[in-house]
Amino acid sequence: MNPAAEKAAGHQASEIIRIRLRHVSSETRRRRVEKARIIAATIWRRWKVGVYRWQLKHVRWFLVHELSGRSANTSYQYFLVIRALIELTDRDRWLASLRGSWSTPQARKPTAIRQLVQADTHS
Repeated sequence: MNPAAEKAAGHQASEIIRIRLRHVSSETRRRRVEKARIIAATIWRRWKVGVYRWQLKHVRWFLVHELSGRSANTSYQYFLVIRALIELTDRDRWLASLRGSWSTPQARKPTAIRQLVQADTHS
């Protein structure tokens, strides 16, 4: 099923992701549903295809081009949503081809440790 408009593509993705997020907090669900809408609408604007017609090149394009200016943490959050959409549409085999900086979370250092590390490097 291919949606006829950008808004329909976003709605389709958000409905798919809701299936996966039944048991998470409402705030997490809201954020992930919004990311699913953004991903689907962005891919639809560029390629005019809905979630069920995505090809690997569409998802990879989004990850490479649309997340290029985002922080590592934000990119990882988008990747989690993409991974869920891929798994829910039975395309798990794509995951091996989607490795990149976005596919692993960035470790956060506590502020005090970060300041000590920076002080040591500037000495």
